[in-house]
Amino acid sequence: MIIGTHGATGDKGDTGAAGKGVKSTTVTYQSSTGGTTAPTGTWSSSIPAVPAGSYLWSKTEITYTDNQKSTVYSVARMGTNGTNGNAGNGVSSTTVTYQASTSGTIAPTGAWSGTIPSVSAGSFLWTKTVISYTNGTSSTIYSVGKMGNTGTQGIPGESVNGKMLYKDPEFKVGLNGTRTYGAQNGGGTVVISRTKKSTGQNQAGSLTSTEAAQIKEKLAGSPYSESDWCLYIKCHGGTSTGHLGGFYFGNQSRANAVFIVKVSAKIPVGYTLKNAHNSHGTGYKQEFLTPMVGTGKYETYIFKETCGPTGTFNTVNHLYLSGPVTTEAAPCEWFVDYATVFDQTSDGYADIEIVTKDSFAVQLGFTNFEALKANALTKGPLIKAGLINADVIDVNTLAANNAFIDKLRTNILKANVITANMISVIGFTFADNKIIGGKDFGVGPGVKVTSTDSEKSFKAYKDASNYISMYYNSASDWGLKGVVGGAELLKLGITNKLGPFAIEGSWLRGSNLALSGSQLNFSYSGHQVYVGSHPDMTTAGNAKLGTFMLSGGGYGGLGSNKQVALIAGAPNNGNSYAMAVTQGMLKMFSNAHIVSGVSRAYMTGTNPGITLGNEHPNMICLYGTGNRKKVNLYAGMEIGSHFFITSEASQGFDVLCTGSERFYRNGNTYVAVQSSGQDTVLVMKTDTYKWTACQLPINWLGTWNP
Repeated sequence: MIIGTHGATGDKGDTGAAGKGVKSTTVTYQSSTGGTTAPTGTWSSSIPAVPAGSYLWSKTEITYTDNQKSTVYSVARMGTNGTNGNAGNGVSSTTVTYQASTSGTIAPTGAWSGTIPSVSAGSFLWTKTVISYTNGTSSTIYSVGKMGNTGTQGIPGESVNGKMLYKDPEFKVGLNGTRTYGAQNGGGTVVISRTKKSTGQNQAGSLTSTEAAQIKEKLAGSPYSESDWCLYIKCHGGTSTGHLGGFYFGNQSRANAVFIVKVSAKIPVGYTLKNAHNSHGTGYKQEFLTPMVGTGKYETYIFKETCGPTGTFNTVNHLYLSGPVTTEAAPCEWFVDYATVFDQTSDGYADIEIVTKDSFAVQLGFTNFEALKANALTKGPLIKAGLINADVIDVNTLAANNAFIDKLRTNILKANVITANMISVIGFTFADNKIIGGKDFGVGPGVKVTSTDSEKSFKAYKDASNYISMYYNSASDWGLKGVVGGAELLKLGITNKLGPFAIEGSWLRGSNLALSGSQLNFSYSGHQVYVGSHPDMTTAGNAKLGTFMLSGGGYGGLGSNKQVALIAGAPNNGNSYAMAVTQGMLKMFSNAHIVSGVSRAYMTGTNPGITLGNEHPNMICLYGTGNRKKVNLYAGMEIGSHFFITSEASQGFDVLCTGSERFYRNGNTYVAVQSSGQDTVLVMKTDTYKWTACQLPINWLGTWNP
């Protein structure tokens, strides 16, 4: 006899379907006047009061591990008082206990337990309900459920040892490196949007509430609860069914590389998920580790792609649907709540293991089935007496729609809505549409945010008289203001002011003072004084106190080489003054000088003349060939007006008053005075209608020898 060598170990067989066991039982009670038909009212976990002659119904609900349920009813009658009989018999208590047995027809005789025991596959869980009555008697009711047998061998599990290339598979942060893969069916369209599961709204927030609600309903059922985001893919149009488009990763292939693509998606019935690639080596191999057809529910789809050893290597993993072509009005819609690529040849560490029991453990929050078993051994089962076993809850992140918690301590809290009368967070108090840090406004220093219909504001304050506030009370009352000592020193917004000054464009305006970038304006009782460049000297208008300068240079007749500290100018008329001293002394020191202008008047012909007014300088020099020159004094000049008049010519000259004004001398009045030759004459107005004159004769010497 010849014995062959021992063969290699065969592949791992298919994992069998999960067995069916008892997850929990619930016992409730209800009073009824009937003893044959179960009541339809509200069932209670506590025994209600039962009138004499009525019935106490007990309902025992058994929930199995596949979430299927069975219900057992029992009934007992509350005794009535006979004519002269004994008191009726009522229910005083009920006791529910459990026991495992290999028989489903004969109640076991062993020890009964108040907790659900472990039940082997194919065995039975018996529930015994003992009802004790007020007369000391009792009745016993049994119900039984079978633990499912081990299922047939499942398809082989695929162990994936590799590095996750795209590390946001549930789209918590963004699109996880995915991009739109256009349809290749003769004009089809693909649109992808990152969408919230809780609301159906896309990332851009562009949907109406009705549209978002419809999408929320369509994407319901995601097994991945740690992220509120998924991909919503809509495709329509085209002429062929082979390639409706989808999304792609496009990771780079290389020789002998092995990639695992894991996708969780809700794909409509009648459509198939496919994976397309560019060149990735000669002799490449593609394997489908799960069915790829849509079921209308979230399913896990896994591709395995092995690159060839030689050849050309480009990008791989372009996922798309094939199936019926649809219209834009009724598009094909599918949802992806998990998608990533594992590089199986990058390292020796396993990121996921796709086997039935491990997938089940992951859905319960454990890394694998072994971790689930270890947790159960140390902390107990996940379900205890029909409730979640709190001993096994140990998380950094807790997400819930509704939670009733006496005390919550957690590193991360995710919630859609928090409603509370008061919340305190790191020194801040949240209450009554306000957030307060420190003391409340008016009580002490702090900060406060208010959001009510009448006030929306942020305040930082020392007290109620010293604070800064940004606020919006209405369209006509909003802005920023600063208050010191109860007075508003700064206000910006609908009203703009700085202390007593209003901000108007480039101007700060007070009641008597205005300041711009180039001007300073004082006003009082209708009088105006400007420092700067307004109004222009060449125009009529208000008086001007001109421009302060350290160097002049070609301004108002000044030479460009002159240094000037102050230029004063006014319109050249009888109503304007460049400078006026109304009272007091104008003192000039020894090193100060008045340099007055001189007007040289050219006069020719017979009896030539000029008229002097306020616009003329005080020094008048006549020259020319004219005979007997005449100088007229303008009537109405101010008291104190005076002129020094001289002549370069040999002839004398006449000075004449005009209007009602006259020269006065020794009580006599004269219309004119006449110079003695060419000597200088001083004329001065001493009263409203009075002028006086004097001659300044000198001796003219050709030579002088003292």
